[in-house]
Amino acid sequence: MTRPDYVPDDAKDITEYGAVSNPDDPNDQAVYEGNRDAIIDACNAAGSEGSIYVPEGTYYFGQGSGNHWIRHGAHTPPGISIYGDGPEASVLGMHGHGEKGEIHTLFNHAADEYTGTNEHTVTYQEIQFHGQAPKLPNLYDSEPRVGQSGVSVQSDNSGLDFEVKRAYFYQMYGAGIDVRGSLTIDFSTFEESGIKLENDADAVGDTSINHHIVARPESSNKVVMRDSEFINTSGNAIDAAGSGPVECYRCWGSGLGTGWCKLSAYDLRLENVYMEPFTQELQDLTAGDDIGDGYNGRRGPFYRLDGDPSVVPVAELYDVEIRGTTREAIEIRERSSDLSGDVELHGDMIAFHDIAKADGRDEAIRAVGEDFVDSDIGRLSVHDSDTDAVLDITGNGSIETLKYGNSGSAGSTDDVEILDSESGADPFQPDVPSQDEVGVNALSDTGQEDDGTTTDSPLFNDWTPQWESDHDDWSVVSGDEFAGGSALAFEHDGQTRTRYAISCDEIGTPADVEVLDKFRVPAFTDDESLGFHARVNLRSSSSSAGENGYWLELENREGAFRLAKYTDGNLTTMGRFGTPEEDTFYYRRFRAEGNELKAKVWKASENEPSEWDIETTDSDHADGWVGLGSFDTGLVETDIFSVATDGGTAPHLNSDTSPGVTWQNPTDGKTVSGTTVLQIDAADQEDNDDSLTVEYRIDDGTWQSASYNADTGYYEDTWDTTGTADGDRTLEAKATDSAGNSANTSVTVTVDNSLSVETIGVENVTDASTMLVGNVTSFGGADGATCYFEWREQGTETWNRVGEQTRSSLGEFSADLTGLEAGTSYEFQAAAETTDRATGSIRSFDTGTDSTSLSIDRFALSDKSNPSWSWYEVDWAVSDVDGELDTVVSELRYNGNTVTAESTNVSGETASFTHEVRVQGDVDEIRLSVNDTSNDYISESKKI
Repeated sequence: MTRPDYVPDDAKDITEYGAVSNPDDPNDQAVYEGNRDAIIDACNAAGSEGSIYVPEGTYYFGQGSGNHWIRHGAHTPPGISIYGDGPEASVLGMHGHGEKGEIHTLFNHAADEYTGTNEHTVTYQEIQFHGQAPKLPNLYDSEPRVGQSGVSVQSDNSGLDFEVKRAYFYQMYGAGIDVRGSLTIDFSTFEESGIKLENDADAVGDTSINHHIVARPESSNKVVMRDSEFINTSGNAIDAAGSGPVECYRCWGSGLGTGWCKLSAYDLRLENVYMEPFTQELQDLTAGDDIGDGYNGRRGPFYRLDGDPSVVPVAELYDVEIRGTTREAIEIRERSSDLSGDVELHGDMIAFHDIAKADGRDEAIRAVGEDFVDSDIGRLSVHDSDTDAVLDITGNGSIETLKYGNSGSAGSTDDVEILDSESGADPFQPDVPSQDEVGVNALSDTGQEDDGTTTDSPLFNDWTPQWESDHDDWSVVSGDEFAGGSALAFEHDGQTRTRYAISCDEIGTPADVEVLDKFRVPAFTDDESLGFHARVNLRSSSSSAGENGYWLELENREGAFRLAKYTDGNLTTMGRFGTPEEDTFYYRRFRAEGNELKAKVWKASENEPSEWDIETTDSDHADGWVGLGSFDTGLVETDIFSVATDGGTAPHLNSDTSPGVTWQNPTDGKTVSGTTVLQIDAADQEDNDDSLTVEYRIDDGTWQSASYNADTGYYEDTWDTTGTADGDRTLEAKATDSAGNSANTSVTVTVDNSLSVETIGVENVTDASTMLVGNVTSFGGADGATCYFEWREQGTETWNRVGEQTRSSLGEFSADLTGLEAGTSYEFQAAAETTDRATGSIRSFDTGTDSTSLSIDRFALSDKSNPSWSWYEVDWAVSDVDGELDTVVSELRYNGNTVTAESTNVSGETASFTHEVRVQGDVDEIRLSVNDTSNDYISESKKI
């Protein structure tokens, strides 16, 4: 078999050193011992910073007894890279026949005993690492306690620069990768890391987890994860325990045992990331089917329980979507008095769904004794979550827009200001990838283009980085200011100016070619040696002497646009014209025909001039690739790129084209009832926003007109859904511009006009009274409903009715409930009646023992139970306006009896703490009580 072009020519083929493919993992000890010897021999032959090649096949390896890993820098020279024929074709795996007390890690980058340096670049590409964890013994229950990682890097090898490209890490007992130094991961998949470790620990009555990636970068290092997927782990997608930053772009994860990232003390950025921490698949792989079973810590994008108090990390979340957590989506708190959990949080377009499933987890974002410092969030939505409140945070900053529905109240935000809060509003829709767009299966089987270069992103299926540029320099950015809603962005992460470029492969290498593009440089570079921005390249190529071709650029140093060329390393300026401005969109037309070169540039807000700004002749370059580039590191955004070859004229892509049209409300998949406001977003490059003809129809019915609303910027109408049968309905919108061009778009919604009501909660509970709160969310097609509450003492069967009222508008309603007995548990539900009857969920509350100045301000539970222990954290805060606090007690109870308790002596007006309470036995209730020095007493209970 011919090895792929990305494999270095001098990479050593492990089969040439005796490795034998054994896909059935035979019991012949000589096979896997021989494979280990063959891999070591190939590494030795490759030498320091050399490479080995794993051709198609499955090669299990390991020693017959003792530790099984291969240690680069100890068993072999350091800095060894590994290449395969693809993650589905080339597999290196642990044999699975080891014993307790033996290390089953596959590869370890150890201290360098060969060259005395730790500065190495290591690449693992197109390869699968199979840990076979289910076949391994209980490595947790052993002396010494050992485990397995796919790849580990020791602390004294922190200079390692580790690159992972289209690699698959499967069924590791512990972490997929445990690394110091720099780490970049592209289009890779991590699946079932740390699952057996958790189950083995549970089997001996302990709790232990591990993560897909454990990263301990130094401050000079960085961890970057791109276009990758993370499936089923007992811990996090990444445990960030170093001092360097962690960045994740276009990633997808499900079944995350404790969440996406544990943030110790350093910076985190998530951009275009989707995660589903709680899944039934993970439950089945670990402790059980119920949310309360097993390691119950499935959070969202990050959590911070403690860290270096001298560092306040910055967490940035942009276009992040989370569905399903058992704990809060984000939690920060201090677990030790000499540590800190403060975080600076920034972000935009964040959507949480189905958050805090576990009992006692009552917020989407929670801060306990710690602050969100100088935080600012653009758009945040929380929906369909069984929470009392969306937020329980302290600190300062702002949230521009908070949307929430079926998730309790907005909650408590201290000095974090919510500028716009919308209850019942639709959730935001972040731009996140689907699973099939990431990981090892996102590309073709080989990941190779025709020229043999590795394709690292779908963006580069039609574009190839050229000259000194690489994939990291290019990305897609979104914004309403761009004609298509997005633009191709260049920005180099560094300070070195050089010839960065990217070619449009579909065009090929034409001789006669014309480009019309629309671009913007948001900010010029003022340094006199820089400021060469936004190039468009024609007839470009490379030679042994340098980069060749013609280009047109914005040259800030001379305050002009410049036409120039490279010829075998020599630079020639062929002319300058115009006066560019920063943060301004321009069109430019650049043409090469025969030996003639022509160019012109004009503001996008103006009409195209009829004359060329510059015309000249040159015969240095006859043909070559067409593309974009820059000689400066700063940001350039290209909105439109139009090309014509063979003497043609590049078309003005936004002339007489169809307008854009999308549904703003309702969105696809939404359930609607009653009268719904229809909002259609329509725009055209040539026509004003309010001059389009916009229509809609329902299920191929008659087209109806929508009118432009200048306040919202949408075309709107109202739809009385009660005149439409319940079920799925198609809404189609059509926008037509002044030239007669039109565009259509459709969404499918579900009409549900059944009567519905929610039980919200209680307010102002005393020893004898409270206020019940409900919310009627649909009249089921009727003009109104009779609303009321049903209540009873817990343990009784008969419901009582209170607060009957007629409602003609949807929303919250309440009723005072009096004449209650002190120190008694009650339950209630909201109800509504038309010709039908609907009730909300049943909720409970306890009355106080008598009128008192005491108050329980926070009573939150964290379930840490395992098969041996019923174990809970009771997070509480209490107060006494008389300043006479005395004792707080947390009790675990079963069948009405206290089975264990923890108490804390307190004083003054306020106090807070977290009790750790556990017992070997069943628990069905947790009670929190507080008394003062006058022997006043109150308590609250929660059923388990």
